[in-house]
Amino acid sequence: MDLPDENNHNRLARALIERHGCSYEEALTMLDGFRLHLVGGEQLVNNRAYQAALLTAVNTGKRAFLGGVTVQMPRNMPSALPWPGNKRLDQIVEELGAQIVSEPPDATSQTLAIGGTLGDSGHDDLTVLASGWRGGLAPAQENFRLPPGPDHPVGGVLAGALGVARGFLRVSELSTRFVTSPVGYSLWEPGGNWLDDDAAGPELAYLPQHLWVLGLGHLGQAFLWNVGLLPFSTPSDLEMVLQDYDRIAPANRSAGLLYGEQPAGLLKTRLCAQWLEARGFATKLVERKFDQTLRLDGAEKFVAFCGFDKALPRTYLEMPGFKCIVECGLGSGADDFDQIDFHTFPSAAQSPESLWSAQDEVVGGVSDNLRRAYQRPDEPCGILGETLANKSLSSSFVGAFAGAVALGEVLRGLHGGGSCEAATFRLRSNSSPQTVTIPSRIMPLAECGFLNAHCSPQYI
Repeated sequence: MDLPDENNHNRLARALIERHGCSYEEALTMLDGFRLHLVGGEQLVNNRAYQAALLTAVNTGKRAFLGGVTVQMPRNMPSALPWPGNKRLDQIVEELGAQIVSEPPDATSQTLAIGGTLGDSGHDDLTVLASGWRGGLAPAQENFRLPPGPDHPVGGVLAGALGVARGFLRVSELSTRFVTSPVGYSLWEPGGNWLDDDAAGPELAYLPQHLWVLGLGHLGQAFLWNVGLLPFSTPSDLEMVLQDYDRIAPANRSAGLLYGEQPAGLLKTRLCAQWLEARGFATKLVERKFDQTLRLDGAEKFVAFCGFDKALPRTYLEMPGFKCIVECGLGSGADDFDQIDFHTFPSAAQSPESLWSAQDEVVGGVSDNLRRAYQRPDEPCGILGETLANKSLSSSFVGAFAGAVALGEVLRGLHGGGSCEAATFRLRSNSSPQTVTIPSRIMPLAECGFLNAHCSPQYI
């Protein structure tokens, strides 16, 4: 095993080190033993939400269940989602790194049924439930079905990410809160009962026209994963600006949804632009730090998504003049890495500067387990070990869920829904998120323009 350093270490391993007091090598061995099995059912046919749930489960699952992802599904099923090369759904599944099998493998850590039910389910098997605005899970033994609703991919991304998250939390013994009854979320009514009729939301009619993505780490890539699955009739009509100055390293592969086999050292802007442009989007790149000097002119009408991992740049969010800002921040350790803190600006009760100006950038409370696990024998001063121990834990499934929440906020605003000023989601929780909603204040997204959502004729 290569000794861990800032470029190659697996940041999901930190959770196992914290919880089990093991070494870094033992944590990687545990991750290598986790295997995810997905079973695709009849609801996958021509269904954007369930197909997005399947692809998200594969893409996030392979980065957490390092023993591999297997999929039972029909061959030759058309894809209802945009993907380069007009590939079939099973071809996309294999391209993303899963193995298609005809029966369940003998050694499976977690099984998820997506778009159907399991005929012979185990005690810990889960059914993934999805529609356009809703995503959730139920024990597979219940054969629970989500009532029909609008069909678009964002609720499916939410559901697929949640299924992988709850499976990983269980097999890694990071949480004892198992799914014993249906649990989920509505992107249309974030603080309400996700199974209420009102939580189903409207049909998808409008898509964003101007997006500026600040930070292209795993949160920014997860937001783009969600955007890339939307049914744009002409993707190049979306004005997309990507801003970051950092370069990818092998350590980013465990959490970054757009990171495949690209060479280390590639700028994150170029990685994301390549992925988007392969899908027909046009991009503009800003390869510099986001700071207090950035200004938009009065004619620019961007919705900004912010996925920073530091407090200081967040304090500048209202300075450029974005029409709307959607921001997500995550927890950093084994006890809270699945927590998503969500904000929108401007016109919030607190400005970004007041929220984050006093926040300490230094991660505290590093355990002796982490220091020992990251100590290298060739580095007796301990500086590298301390640096690695202070790195925040990150995971692709939390990122995918956060990206769906953020894009759901934008889509809800375009469709006349109320604004969610702040919310806290906890993926290991069976409760609704804590939200601060402002039903009377519709987000000013109409000022940013919008595109009509378009469905390809064969899927109408």
